[in-house]
Amino acid sequence: MSLQFIFGNSGSGKSDFLYDSVLKQAKENKEQQFLIIVPEQFTMQTQRELVERQKQHAIMNVDVLSFARLAYRVFDDLGKQNVVVLEETGKNLVLRKVAEQKKAELKVLGANMNKMGYVGEVKSLISELMQYNVRPDALAEFLEKEPLGEGLRLKMKDVLTMYQGFTEYLKGRYITAEEVLELLYDVAEESELLRNSVIVLDEFTGFTPIQNRLMEKLLVLAKKVSVSVTMDVREDFYQCRGVHELFAMSKKTVASLLKVAELCKVPVEEPLVLPTGKQRRYANAADLYFMEQNLFRPGAGSYRYKAPEQSMQHIRITSLKNPREELKFAAREIVRLTRENGYRYRDIAVVTGDVQQYGNYVPEIFEQYHIPYFIDQTKNILFHPFIECIRAILEMIEYDFSYESVFRFLRCGLASRVVTEAKNSDKEPDPAATEDLTQQPETGSHGLTEQEIDRLENYVLARGIRGASRWSRPWTFVMPDGTLEDMARLNEIREAVYENFKPLLEAFRGKDNTVSTQTYELYSLIRRLDMEQLLKERGNFFEAHGNQARAKEYDQIYKIVMDLLDKVTSLLGDETMTIREYSDILDAGFEAAKVGIIPPGNDTVTVGDIERTRLNHVKILFFVGVNDGVVPKAGNQGGIISQFEREKMAEYHLELAPGAREKVFIQKFYLYLNMTKPSERLYVTFCRVNSDGKALRRSYLIGTLLKLFPQLAVEEPSEEETLEGALTAESALPFLMEGLTKPVEDEEAWTALLAWYLSDEGEREKVMQLFDAAFGAHKDDAISKAVTKALYGNTLENSVTRLEQFAACAFAHYLSYGLRLKERELQQFASVDMGNIYHDVLERFCKGHRAVGLYLV
Repeated sequence: MSLQFIFGNSGSGKSDFLYDSVLKQAKENKEQQFLIIVPEQFTMQTQRELVERQKQHAIMNVDVLSFARLAYRVFDDLGKQNVVVLEETGKNLVLRKVAEQKKAELKVLGANMNKMGYVGEVKSLISELMQYNVRPDALAEFLEKEPLGEGLRLKMKDVLTMYQGFTEYLKGRYITAEEVLELLYDVAEESELLRNSVIVLDEFTGFTPIQNRLMEKLLVLAKKVSVSVTMDVREDFYQCRGVHELFAMSKKTVASLLKVAELCKVPVEEPLVLPTGKQRRYANAADLYFMEQNLFRPGAGSYRYKAPEQSMQHIRITSLKNPREELKFAAREIVRLTRENGYRYRDIAVVTGDVQQYGNYVPEIFEQYHIPYFIDQTKNILFHPFIECIRAILEMIEYDFSYESVFRFLRCGLASRVVTEAKNSDKEPDPAATEDLTQQPETGSHGLTEQEIDRLENYVLARGIRGASRWSRPWTFVMPDGTLEDMARLNEIREAVYENFKPLLEAFRGKDNTVSTQTYELYSLIRRLDMEQLLKERGNFFEAHGNQARAKEYDQIYKIVMDLLDKVTSLLGDETMTIREYSDILDAGFEAAKVGIIPPGNDTVTVGDIERTRLNHVKILFFVGVNDGVVPKAGNQGGIISQFEREKMAEYHLELAPGAREKVFIQKFYLYLNMTKPSERLYVTFCRVNSDGKALRRSYLIGTLLKLFPQLAVEEPSEEETLEGALTAESALPFLMEGLTKPVEDEEAWTALLAWYLSDEGEREKVMQLFDAAFGAHKDDAISKAVTKALYGNTLENSVTRLEQFAACAFAHYLSYGLRLKERELQQFASVDMGNIYHDVLERFCKGHRAVGLYLV
């Protein structure tokens, strides 16, 4: 048993050295077990790389695992199949239940528990306490002994109440993801997989306290543990002057592992110090090597190019108008690089500090330039159409078929089969009768149509229909412009809606019905509405149109919801709840649920976050959104514990996750890791205004780069559409449209582009529509006598109001008296109704007086 560090700068080849070393030893000693442990999001990429490196493309005695996967692997080997892990959605459900039970004890947090996302904040804090090995008894002892302020003490007492209730509920039933490593710690000595194995830890920037605790077992059981650490080889590996140092995280990791090794009496081998990446990653990019050696280092010098023409060869800084223009610039460069320089899409990556904002523009822009992409981001499902449909269903029950809730459901896009399934709700859908929705994904082609929903809505508003009782009885009033056939169809829809919802309505109205019964009826309604098939058809539509990410999202969403309903039943099945409590429970589960997408192909451009995304073998990197507030990220204003309170607790030796101040320095380290990833080119862009037009400042990082490279100038491309952007048929349209409205600089190129569009059968119609829009002029043509007669009849009845309207606007007169359009009829008490009542009262009053011989003087 021994511990060895592999030190090296970014780009020095630490991973290459470790992987080659492991594969060589694995080939020579086939009985030896090798375990390569990497962060969770890096496992698939590492495994693929190891397989590609091996000549036979097989790694029989080498396993690539994360800490969590290592735990499950050990549990499987030991036959511990009874480990039930409570996932994030389950945590939210349990915490919502605990909050209801402990409502009277929560003095500070209780008032906020019903706010959207607040349960998630409590869950994050409790998960943090577990991750940093702070147990309820330790927290209680800390609150009792340490002289904290009264406000912080009351707040943490509420957290302790929730924490204790949470752990009590889970005891003997479930464990959390944070406790998986604790369980692994307890059973590690029984594992033959760990005993005498060679363990390699790569790509980690640090370890949590519970991971450090697990390292005690790994160091003792394993034959050898090797850990790669990214650090400048000029640094003192074992001495840290504070969190402000660039490699403070790395030094903290080294110190913690040395402490564990000393505690376990495990020998520490001489570290391997790899040479810098000058002859490896940066062999053809001297300026990128200079940046790696000097970025964020005190006393860094300035780079001098050997020749002026080299000044923009590998690093470019560009200022664009807004985030959309930044991604357009990146897309144009990606297309140019792949076409002219022979790069593959997988050689290119785009990173940002705000992947949520920039990720919204990526599908539109990258698809316009025909660039395959993968956004490395887990997506919240809260606003997915299926989730919106379920929330609308529960709102209909809660608000007793209110107008708003009914049409929120009917217009969610997944209610089309509410009619077809009404007559025989238990019958399985006939696959042969199911039409392909690839031509119309958003509305069902059978059952309820959008036009019928419009007519239904007009009727409900006109008659003031509210409440389930009105939906349960036939509607008999025929609208002035309606027919008996229209009423028959409206009643058919009414009956279908009510009959489908009736079992769920009764499940929530019954006082003794449990959550299990309510959930079963909700599931039955989802099944009667055939939503699983509708979601599959939506997924097929997106797949047919090349949108693999959306297709995968629709493939996963039904299973995620079913798993959530199963968790609700297993965790809370015997409870009784009101519809409001039940809705809150489901919302808490929906908030925590995420959709994860794997890369749709091997040759794609990765779009990711500067902290989460792990990049490897990237030749070209686009770093977009380098603005103040994004790089570095603005301090988190939310959270239950403030930065000041974290520092206060740290003074009394209660270690939690880094606060806002420490995160600023940590972000510098992540910036260093990302900016030193590309081996050939680095593009840095920032925008002058945000999506709303508000002015933005560039990040301090831009100034840092300009100091390192004085000859580097900030580029500012023209905002006008030019031929440079005309790289695909879709991306060339803005340039073509600009030439239709005003002269362009390169008229010859514009004319050639127009000729190409007109010669292409698929694009000609689109261009002709643009011509009509640009040069078409409206000509007033009188309507024919036959149409006039049909609209106005033979006898023209006039009034002063009608003539005034015709004089003011002939078109308004045509709409009102010709087409006879009128505003939607609403059953409401308006001002004009009050006036009519006054007139009627006065009329009756006067008639009553005259009847008895009295007259008003």
